[in-house]
Amino acid sequence: CHAAQVRPPRGRGGGPGASPLQRAMVLRAFVVALEPSSDALAARSVLAAKRCRPAGDPLCLSGVGGPQLQDAGLERSEFPMEEAAVMGTTEILRSIPRLYQRLLQLVDTAVRIKPELVVTVDGKGFNFRFLERLARAWPDENGPLPRRVHVVPPSAWALRRSLWSAQEEPRRSLGHLTDELLCLLPFEPAHFATPSARFVGHVALETQLPNVRWAVAPADAIAPLFAPRPSTLPMAPVMTPREFVISHPLPSWARFPEAEPRPDRTGRPPTLVFFPGSRKAEVNDGLALLERLVPLLRHLRPSWLISTIASTQVQVETLLQERGLLGQVRIEQQRAALFACADVAIAASGTITTELAAHGVPTAVFYRGSWLTQALARKLAKVEHVSLVNILAGQAAMPEFIFDNCQPREVARGVEELVVTGERQAHAARSVLPYMVQWDCFSRLPVAPSAMIGHRLAVNSPPSNN
Repeated sequence: CHAAQVRPPRGRGGGPGASPLQRAMVLRAFVVALEPSSDALAARSVLAAKRCRPAGDPLCLSGVGGPQLQDAGLERSEFPMEEAAVMGTTEILRSIPRLYQRLLQLVDTAVRIKPELVVTVDGKGFNFRFLERLARAWPDENGPLPRRVHVVPPSAWALRRSLWSAQEEPRRSLGHLTDELLCLLPFEPAHFATPSARFVGHVALETQLPNVRWAVAPADAIAPLFAPRPSTLPMAPVMTPREFVISHPLPSWARFPEAEPRPDRTGRPPTLVFFPGSRKAEVNDGLALLERLVPLLRHLRPSWLISTIASTQVQVETLLQERGLLGQVRIEQQRAALFACADVAIAASGTITTELAAHGVPTAVFYRGSWLTQALARKLAKVEHVSLVNILAGQAAMPEFIFDNCQPREVARGVEELVVTGERQAHAARSVLPYMVQWDCFSRLPVAPSAMIGHRLAVNSPPSNN
């Protein structure tokens, strides 16, 4: 792969008397990943970027991240990432003072460290404000701004109105904030008026389909199935997700193998797995729903075995004990074990639903928010579904129970229906997953999203002069 050629670290000599570390082409990257899915994505991407660099040329990490990014080389997180992992309008309003202090802290740290590369992952509410303040606070004596790469752009395609004000063009480039915008879905780059918006694919599929053979070539060495628009045509046609799927039929070779067969239920009780979410508020809210669900599920089917996942941010065992569920719900430490044993799943809306689709697990999706979040969603959202696989499929391949419809009795009935129709619905959900990764028409292989992101992080590109 093409190794990055970056300027030597400021203040370090490269002469004959310099140490080996000083003579090396050190790339200092400041990474901001604020929730578990972003932490996992950033970690895999950083490891891929390290593989692109010549031996002896270190990639030094600083910023904010969780355990996976720390395992990938982040020396220490500037603050616990869960402090900024806030979801829901009411929850965000309550957290503004704390988030503002953390924002200022992060800007000051980045200015002091003077990185050559800044990588922000998702979390647009916090990260875009961080990038904006960083540009304003960056002193002239630091030299040019570092190259700024944002992964996972805003879902502008999901809103009735643009994220931008009515006085601005409907597809703003975001060029004042980022030098590159890396998109998880193939129709997203067209929603941003900049050639630097690139489709790289959804890392969740790479992690959940380990038996798939992945291509790891850089983007300029493949023949992409979902071709990027030429840089001379900055305003490509904008399509909804479903319009893109209909207008881009997949060739027969662009398919993932069938999921592993679900466990044979003959002679054993069925297993239901419950994923309450990753943020603290989500876990509390999800377990409140589970508390009301357990007796309803057991009334309909007394033999249910119910399991949930141990959260890295919340002591799930304590919460289950407080709700009298500890003896009725088993706690599993590893998601892979839950994927393998699940007959049916209930999951909070998020990346986990894509992972469950990859494993062929029939899934019911729920989301409960405050009245203010619900009012804003009804006013602004133009998509009929919240789960990405449902949005691409154009149908409720995963039944959804959102806001007022998220009632325990309705969810329990939906789970019972999945016992009967789940295999067909799981197949429909899995059929759209090939649209979440890039494919190489030469090798006829899916291209590893982390490799595509890693190549962009390590690419030979000058820093911003904005």
